[in-house]
Amino acid sequence: MDGVRVTRDRHSRRKSVLAVVVAVVSIAAVILGARVGWLLVAERQGLRDYVAEQPARAVDEFGNGTVVNPVQPWLSWYDRGVARHDMGDLPAAERDYRQSLEMAPESMKCRIVLNLAWAMETRADALRRKGDDVSATRVWTDARTILKDQKCPDTIPRQPKTQRRGQPKGSLEDQQRQTAQRLAQKAAQQGKQRQSRNQQSPRPDESQDDVSKARQLQNRQDEALKAAKQQAHQQTSSSSGRGAEEGRTW
Repeated sequence: MDGVRVTRDRHSRRKSVLAVVVAVVSIAAVILGARVGWLLVAERQGLRDYVAEQPARAVDEFGNGTVVNPVQPWLSWYDRGVARHDMGDLPAAERDYRQSLEMAPESMKCRIVLNLAWAMETRADALRRKGDDVSATRVWTDARTILKDQKCPDTIPRQPKTQRRGQPKGSLEDQQRQTAQRLAQKAAQQGKQRQSRNQQSPRPDESQDDVSKARQLQNRQDEALKAAKQQAHQQTSSSSGRGAEEGRTW
Protein backbone atom coordinates (compact mmCIF):
# COMPACT_ATOMS: atom_id res chain seq x y z
CA MET A 1 0.00 0.00 0.00
CA ASP A 2 2.81 2.42 0.84
CA GLY A 3 4.44 1.71 -2.52
CA VAL A 4 1.22 2.46 -4.35
CA ARG A 5 0.76 5.74 -2.40
CA VAL A 6 4.35 6.89 -3.26
CA THR A 7 3.80 6.14 -6.95
CA ARG A 8 0.57 8.11 -6.93
CA ASP A 9 2.28 11.08 -5.20
CA ARG A 10 5.05 11.12 -7.80
CA HIS A 11 2.55 10.99 -10.62
CA SER A 12 0.60 13.84 -9.06
CA ARG A 13 3.72 16.00 -8.72
CA ARG A 14 4.65 15.35 -12.34
CA LYS A 15 1.20 16.40 -13.44
CA SER A 16 1.50 19.59 -11.38
CA VAL A 17 4.91 20.44 -12.84
CA LEU A 18 3.62 19.74 -16.34
CA ALA A 19 0.62 21.95 -15.73
CA VAL A 20 2.90 24.81 -14.57
CA VAL A 21 5.14 24.44 -17.63
CA VAL A 22 2.14 24.44 -19.95
CA ALA A 23 0.77 27.53 -18.23
CA VAL A 24 4.11 29.38 -18.49
CA VAL A 25 4.46 28.48 -22.17
CA SER A 26 0.89 29.54 -22.84
CA ILE A 27 1.39 32.87 -21.11
CA ALA A 28 4.63 33.45 -23.02
CA ALA A 29 2.89 32.63 -26.28
CA VAL A 30 0.09 35.05 -25.49
CA ILE A 31 2.55 37.79 -24.58
CA LEU A 32 4.61 37.16 -27.73
CA GLY A 33 1.49 37.15 -29.87
CA ALA A 34 0.30 40.40 -28.32
CA ARG A 35 3.74 41.89 -28.85
CA VAL A 36 3.85 40.88 -32.50
CA GLY A 37 0.33 42.21 -33.02
CA TRP A 38 1.26 45.52 -31.43
CA LEU A 39 4.38 45.76 -33.63
CA LEU A 40 2.32 45.12 -36.74
CA VAL A 41 -0.12 47.86 -35.77
CA ALA A 42 2.75 50.28 -35.09
CA GLU A 43 4.42 49.37 -38.38
CA ARG A 44 1.23 49.94 -40.36
CA GLN A 45 0.58 53.23 -38.62
CA GLY A 46 4.15 54.32 -39.31
CA LEU A 47 3.72 53.50 -43.00
CA ARG A 48 0.48 55.47 -43.14
CA ASP A 49 2.19 58.45 -41.52
CA TYR A 50 5.12 58.20 -43.93
CA VAL A 51 2.88 58.05 -46.99
CA ALA A 52 0.97 61.03 -45.61
CA GLU A 53 4.33 62.90 -45.52
CA GLN A 54 4.41 63.06 -41.74
CA PRO A 55 7.89 61.62 -41.12
CA ALA A 56 8.11 62.84 -37.51
CA ARG A 57 5.10 60.74 -36.51
CA ALA A 58 6.40 57.85 -38.59
CA VAL A 59 9.68 57.98 -36.67
CA ASP A 60 7.82 57.51 -33.39
CA GLU A 61 5.79 54.57 -34.71
CA PHE A 62 8.78 52.82 -36.30
CA GLY A 63 10.72 53.38 -33.10
CA ASN A 64 8.37 51.03 -31.26
CA GLY A 65 9.60 48.17 -33.41
CA THR A 66 13.26 48.86 -32.67
CA VAL A 67 12.79 47.75 -29.04
CA VAL A 68 11.83 44.15 -29.75
CA ASN A 69 10.94 42.78 -33.17
CA PRO A 70 11.26 38.98 -33.24
CA VAL A 71 9.96 38.70 -36.81
CA GLN A 72 12.09 41.17 -38.81
CA PRO A 73 14.40 42.96 -36.37
CA TRP A 74 16.14 44.97 -39.10
CA LEU A 75 12.99 46.39 -40.72
CA SER A 76 11.98 48.90 -38.04
CA TRP A 77 15.51 50.35 -37.94
CA TYR A 78 15.51 50.69 -41.73
CA ASP A 79 12.06 52.30 -41.90
CA ARG A 80 12.92 54.75 -39.13
CA GLY A 81 16.17 55.58 -40.92
CA VAL A 82 14.25 56.41 -44.10
CA ALA A 83 11.82 58.64 -42.17
CA ARG A 84 14.67 60.42 -40.39
CA HIS A 85 16.44 60.81 -43.71
CA ASP A 86 13.41 62.62 -45.13
CA MET A 87 13.28 64.83 -42.04
CA GLY A 88 16.89 65.89 -42.63
CA ASP A 89 18.15 64.27 -39.43
CA LEU A 90 21.04 62.70 -41.33
CA PRO A 91 23.32 61.57 -38.45
CA ALA A 92 20.40 59.75 -36.80
CA ALA A 93 19.36 58.25 -40.14
CA GLU A 94 22.88 56.95 -40.70
CA ARG A 95 22.89 55.32 -37.26
CA ASP A 96 19.58 53.58 -37.98
CA TYR A 97 20.80 52.37 -41.36
CA ARG A 98 23.98 50.96 -39.83
CA GLN A 99 22.01 49.19 -37.08
CA SER A 100 19.64 47.74 -39.66
CA LEU A 101 22.59 46.58 -41.76
CA GLU A 102 23.92 44.49 -38.88
CA MET A 103 20.66 42.52 -38.58
CA ALA A 104 19.38 42.43 -42.17
CA PRO A 105 19.44 39.34 -44.39
CA GLU A 106 21.93 39.38 -47.24
CA SER A 107 19.18 40.01 -49.79
CA MET A 108 18.35 43.38 -48.19
CA LYS A 109 21.82 44.72 -47.43
CA CYS A 110 22.34 46.37 -50.81
CA ARG A 111 19.21 48.50 -50.42
CA ILE A 112 20.26 49.56 -46.92
CA VAL A 113 23.79 50.41 -48.05
CA LEU A 114 22.42 52.55 -50.89
CA ASN A 115 20.27 54.53 -48.47
CA LEU A 116 23.21 54.92 -46.11
CA ALA A 117 25.41 56.22 -48.94
CA TRP A 118 22.71 58.70 -50.01
CA ALA A 119 22.38 60.01 -46.46
CA MET A 120 26.15 60.46 -46.23
CA GLU A 121 26.19 62.19 -49.61
CA THR A 122 23.51 64.65 -48.52
CA ARG A 123 25.42 65.39 -45.30
CA ALA A 124 28.64 65.94 -47.28
CA ASP A 125 26.83 68.32 -49.65
CA ALA A 126 25.71 70.36 -46.64
CA LEU A 127 29.27 70.46 -45.31
CA ARG A 128 30.51 71.77 -48.65
CA ARG A 129 27.90 74.54 -48.66
CA LYS A 130 29.15 75.56 -45.22
CA GLY A 131 32.70 75.80 -46.55
CA ASP A 132 34.05 72.68 -44.83
CA ASP A 133 35.57 71.18 -47.97
CA VAL A 134 37.89 68.79 -46.15
CA SER A 135 35.10 67.10 -44.16
CA ALA A 136 32.84 66.99 -47.22
CA THR A 137 35.48 65.19 -49.28
CA ARG A 138 36.12 62.74 -46.45
CA VAL A 139 32.40 61.83 -46.12
CA TRP A 140 31.99 61.44 -49.89
CA THR A 141 35.00 59.11 -49.94
CA ASP A 142 33.70 57.08 -46.98
CA ALA A 143 30.31 56.68 -48.66
CA ARG A 144 31.95 55.47 -51.84
CA THR A 145 34.01 52.95 -49.86
CA ILE A 146 30.85 51.58 -48.22
CA LEU A 147 29.26 51.12 -51.66
CA LYS A 148 32.37 49.44 -53.03
CA ASP A 149 32.36 46.85 -50.25
CA GLN A 150 28.76 45.78 -50.96
CA LYS A 151 27.72 43.50 -53.80
CA CYS A 152 24.46 44.61 -55.43
CA PRO A 153 22.51 42.36 -57.83
CA ASP A 154 21.61 43.39 -61.36
CA THR A 155 17.89 43.14 -60.68
CA ILE A 156 15.07 45.66 -60.61
CA PRO A 157 14.07 45.95 -56.95
CA ARG A 158 10.50 45.76 -55.82
CA GLN A 159 9.42 49.18 -54.67
CA PRO A 160 9.64 49.25 -50.86
CA LYS A 161 6.84 50.74 -48.85
CA THR A 162 9.20 53.38 -47.48
CA GLN A 163 10.62 54.52 -50.83
CA ARG A 164 12.77 57.66 -50.61
CA ARG A 165 11.69 60.33 -53.06
CA GLY A 166 14.07 61.24 -55.86
CA GLN A 167 16.43 58.28 -55.53
CA PRO A 168 18.09 56.82 -58.68
CA LYS A 169 16.19 54.44 -60.92
CA GLY A 170 17.14 51.12 -62.47
CA SER A 171 18.52 47.94 -60.99
CA LEU A 172 20.29 47.90 -57.66
CA GLU A 173 23.59 47.48 -59.48
CA ASP A 174 22.82 50.51 -61.68
CA GLN A 175 21.93 52.59 -58.64
CA GLN A 176 25.13 51.52 -56.95
CA ARG A 177 27.24 52.43 -60.00
CA GLN A 178 25.52 55.79 -60.55
CA THR A 179 25.90 56.75 -56.91
CA ALA A 180 29.57 55.71 -56.78
CA GLN A 181 30.36 57.72 -59.93
CA ARG A 182 28.59 60.79 -58.57
CA LEU A 183 30.47 60.58 -55.28
CA ALA A 184 33.80 60.19 -57.07
CA GLN A 185 33.08 63.21 -59.28
CA LYS A 186 32.19 65.39 -56.31
CA ALA A 187 35.31 64.42 -54.40
CA ALA A 188 37.55 64.93 -57.46
CA GLN A 189 36.00 68.30 -58.32
CA GLN A 190 36.40 69.52 -54.77
CA GLY A 191 40.02 68.38 -54.75
CA LYS A 192 40.76 70.31 -57.96
CA GLN A 193 39.13 73.45 -56.58
CA ARG A 194 41.14 73.21 -53.37
CA GLN A 195 44.36 72.67 -55.34
CA SER A 196 43.59 75.69 -57.54
CA ARG A 197 43.03 77.91 -54.51
CA ASN A 198 46.27 76.72 -52.95
CA GLN A 199 48.18 77.58 -56.13
CA GLN A 200 46.66 81.05 -56.33
CA SER A 201 47.27 81.86 -52.66
CA PRO A 202 50.98 82.37 -51.78
CA ARG A 203 52.43 80.45 -48.91
CA PRO A 204 52.99 82.36 -45.66
CA ASP A 205 56.77 82.25 -46.05
CA GLU A 206 56.54 83.55 -49.62
CA SER A 207 54.36 86.46 -48.50
CA GLN A 208 56.84 87.43 -45.80
CA ASP A 209 59.70 87.28 -48.32
CA ASP A 210 57.79 89.52 -50.70
CA VAL A 211 57.14 92.06 -47.97
CA SER A 212 60.77 92.02 -46.90
CA LYS A 213 61.99 92.50 -50.45
CA ALA A 214 59.54 95.34 -51.03
CA ARG A 215 60.73 97.09 -47.89
CA GLN A 216 64.38 96.74 -48.90
CA LEU A 217 63.65 98.14 -52.33
CA GLN A 218 61.74 101.06 -50.84
CA ASN A 219 64.63 101.81 -48.46
CA ARG A 220 67.11 101.82 -51.34
CA GLN A 221 64.88 104.13 -53.36
CA ASP A 222 64.53 106.49 -50.38
CA GLU A 223 68.28 106.54 -49.85
CA ALA A 224 68.92 107.21 -53.55
CA LEU A 225 66.39 110.04 -53.56
CA LYS A 226 67.94 111.57 -50.46
CA ALA A 227 71.43 111.40 -51.97
CA ALA A 228 70.17 113.01 -55.17
CA LYS A 229 68.64 115.88 -53.22
CA GLN A 230 71.84 116.45 -51.26
CA GLN A 231 73.91 116.47 -54.44
CA ALA A 232 71.54 118.91 -56.13
CA HIS A 233 71.67 121.17 -53.07
CA GLN A 234 75.48 121.17 -53.09
CA GLN A 235 75.59 122.00 -56.77
CA THR A 236 73.16 124.86 -56.28
CA SER A 237 75.21 126.30 -53.41
CA SER A 238 78.45 126.09 -55.40
CA SER A 239 76.94 127.84 -58.42
CA SER A 240 75.59 130.70 -56.27
CA GLY A 241 78.99 131.31 -54.70
CA ARG A 242 80.81 131.60 -58.03
CA GLY A 243 78.19 133.97 -59.41
CA ALA A 244 78.59 136.32 -56.47
CA GLU A 245 82.35 136.43 -56.89
CA GLU A 246 82.09 137.19 -60.63
CA GLY A 247 79.68 140.07 -59.91
CA ARG A 248 81.99 141.95 -57.55
CA THR A 249 83.39 145.27 -58.73
CA TRP A 250 86.13 145.74 -56.16
